[in-house]
Amino acid sequence: MFDKLVKILLVTLILISIFLRFYKLGSVPQGLNIDEASYGYDAYSLLKTGKDQWGNAWPITLKSFGDYKPAALSYAMIPFVHSIGLNTTSTRLPSAIAGLLILPILFATLQTLHKSTKTNLTLTLLFSLSPWFYGISRLFYEPTIGLLFFSMGLLNVFRHYQNKASNYLLFAFIFFAISGYWYVAIRITSALVVIYIFLTEFYKNKTVSKSILLAGLIFFVLVTPLLFTTFSRDGLTRLRQESIGQDYANSLYINENRSMCYLSSNKNILAGKLCSIWWNKPVARLEHIGESMLYQISPNYLFKDPTQPDILAKNTGPYIWILVPLYFFGWYVVFNRLFSKKKNQDSQALIILVVILLGNLPAAIAGSPMIHRNVIGIYMAFLLVAYGWWYLFGMIKNKLSKIAICLAVLSIALFQTSQFLIYYHAVYTKQDPSLWRYDSSQIFDYAISQEDNYDAIWFQDFEDAPLYYAFHKSLSPSIFQKDVVRQDMKQDGWVHNIQVGKVRSTGLSLHELACQHELNSLTTIELVVTPNRGNIRKSAIFQTMEFTKVHVLHEAYSLDIIIDSLELGGWNPEKDCQLME
Repeated sequence: MFDKLVKILLVTLILISIFLRFYKLGSVPQGLNIDEASYGYDAYSLLKTGKDQWGNAWPITLKSFGDYKPAALSYAMIPFVHSIGLNTTSTRLPSAIAGLLILPILFATLQTLHKSTKTNLTLTLLFSLSPWFYGISRLFYEPTIGLLFFSMGLLNVFRHYQNKASNYLLFAFIFFAISGYWYVAIRITSALVVIYIFLTEFYKNKTVSKSILLAGLIFFVLVTPLLFTTFSRDGLTRLRQESIGQDYANSLYINENRSMCYLSSNKNILAGKLCSIWWNKPVARLEHIGESMLYQISPNYLFKDPTQPDILAKNTGPYIWILVPLYFFGWYVVFNRLFSKKKNQDSQALIILVVILLGNLPAAIAGSPMIHRNVIGIYMAFLLVAYGWWYLFGMIKNKLSKIAICLAVLSIALFQTSQFLIYYHAVYTKQDPSLWRYDSSQIFDYAISQEDNYDAIWFQDFEDAPLYYAFHKSLSPSIFQKDVVRQDMKQDGWVHNIQVGKVRSTGLSLHELACQHELNSLTTIELVVTPNRGNIRKSAIFQTMEFTKVHVLHEAYSLDIIIDSLELGGWNPEKDCQLME
């Protein structure tokens, strides 16, 4: 009876965690970040015209801002955009649903590795409310859906090693192939895992069975379209964009050490050349990758450091700190099993280590680790926590001691989790308005309501305002595709929207906008939406404020009012605008 009540309690708590995952999904976090706007509008554009915002018909990758994102997320949004309209909720639902579906897959994986329903329900509950998983599945992030399919593939790999049935690998390879359509980092990891399985099967059996060859062939057929996009010039653009900052940092490091080495040798030319052996780009790159790989399995990264502020709050790691000892126990168990005489145990332990390595590799190559880049590595870290849990409570023989320690761990976990949830909803998502463009809906709804009264609406220091406008207005995609004006592509491949219709993004100051108007003798009526400009705030005709209603985020002014205010402050267009002539 007690066991039944415990199971009911655990299932109830899991249902509560599911409710929380969807609670106020469209408004917590409040706002809309630029990638959500882009993916959402591409979904709307595909729904209405069969083309993305650039006019490309049914693409595999979205050109977007010149970063060539996988298009699968926009396709997943289409049913929700069709049923509830283009809004923040419809852009976040695919990720939220994927986050929900990962939970039974995780539970099935835990049951495959160690059969214990109550324990594994408890672990699933802890995972469902872990800070990183809760945060990422309440936003648009495409790796969440990629992780769903990857975890399904991994479950079938574990079942293959447990049951020695090759048909599991067929399903595993299909899911691995599908996972690659959602995120490039997962694409790389999936391919490397498949190659690893092929090599180990050949090593063990000195041959590869027909069923595994068939599974490999199906995988290759499914990923063939990705090969052309991944290794094309456009497909490699994103990797170049992500590595620019790291390459610059490496160059500074290399030059500084080479110079000091050369000077320390009294400017000996031969010694200077020898210094290049130890300090050069390949060595610096490998050092950075190695450091990043180690950091991604460190307790600091997994339990303390908030490496991605739009997913994790300050002083919050992906997992709560009470799980740290279990994580270390998990490493011990996995390495112990590598030398086990039971072949299925040693195969399961080895695949866990390999997937941790391969799951963290893309993030290490791309640059500094970020949550959305290595969702596989963070997911695998929880399997180590699970191994630690099973080991710890399997080691304790006294039933009362086991119950006492379990209650202590769960009490602390419950406190930390509830603290996180309250902090997430009451503080974190309201504390930094810039993370998710907190007031984007307010300012664009206002601009849309006023557009008939103005000839131009300027958004100062608001990148890609035309796309936000198109999203909030549900602007006809055929109009956007035809009328949008984009800046020239930057050297690193980025390109942004600067105008559609009356709406324009600008980096010009208020003085420069006023000069532009006066020098060209314009008679147009123009509206300027700008970040907080306290010196002329009394003239603002519209304001948005952060949650506490203390700080102004954006203000709207008629350009005529701005010009009048500048003239009252001594501004002389004939004198002050000469440099713009």
